[in-house]
Amino acid sequence: MYFEGAEKRLSLTLAPGCPSLRALGDAYWRRALLKSDTEILSKLSSEQCDAYLLSESSLFVWHDSLVLITCGNTRLIETVLFLVDSLGGKQLASLSFQRKSEILPALQSSRFEEDIARLSGMLRGNAYRIGHLDGHYHQLFFSGKMARLKPVQVVQMYHIRGDVADFLLSDKQSTQAIASRLNLSLLLSGFDLDAHLFSPLGYSLNALRGEDYFTLHITPQETSSYVSLETNLSLGAGLDGIVVELLKRLNPLSWDIAGFEAEEPGYCPEQYSLQARGELALADGQGLYIKHYKQRDCEQLLPVTL
Repeated sequence: MYFEGAEKRLSLTLAPGCPSLRALGDAYWRRALLKSDTEILSKLSSEQCDAYLLSESSLFVWHDSLVLITCGNTRLIETVLFLVDSLGGKQLASLSFQRKSEILPALQSSRFEEDIARLSGMLRGNAYRIGHLDGHYHQLFFSGKMARLKPVQVVQMYHIRGDVADFLLSDKQSTQAIASRLNLSLLLSGFDLDAHLFSPLGYSLNALRGEDYFTLHITPQETSSYVSLETNLSLGAGLDGIVVELLKRLNPLSWDIAGFEAEEPGYCPEQYSLQARGELALADGQGLYIKHYKQRDCEQLLPVTL
């Protein structure tokens, strides 16, 4: 069974003095998400943020900014265009729209170039690609001032293996059992958690602690296993330990870390080697960095009957 785990991502920040995004209410977000064929499953709130667990990934809304992540065959660009039109381009201090290379791009309803052609008609900005078109790459459209875009770290793991990976394919799963296998109560100490187990496979988690957010999404299908996590935790606030622990338990064949943050992480478990890296200067002396790691051992490729 195949599912496209690679996410499309929107991040935007309002200009100072604009009305609160949280005041728009749940009905507004349902209408916006419907544009991309996405539904709200549950909601978790703190004083600073509303976290929506979605049928395809997550939405986080603060008073002056939001992060929206969708996976599968969703049409995130439709929600992006709706938000830009509804909020008004002049209200936006910054906006980034990202798409990672998909495993089966032909199944998507649009290409990144098509999305950007439509978005560029509403916002001035620049589009970039980091990586090779015939391999692993990230695509980004950016508009506005980097100083208004909040720091974020994203980790993407590919082809997970081992006991936890096998458990995620079993019929004995539950949200509590997965949290236990991943040691989330310790890794996310102090966070409120909201998790969902999909049928037949798949797991999503949102977590909030004040302004801090953390989200985890697992697509365990053997042909396209993929795990992503995203957070605004800084490197000095325990993120390094979280990443190392999840890499140990999920044992991916390769993984990326990317972020809108000046400081790059220096950690890397010894079984991995850095295969590629890229930096993109955007504005205000900051930008996007990406690092791609792969296990040092030679992978044994097995034939699959088609």
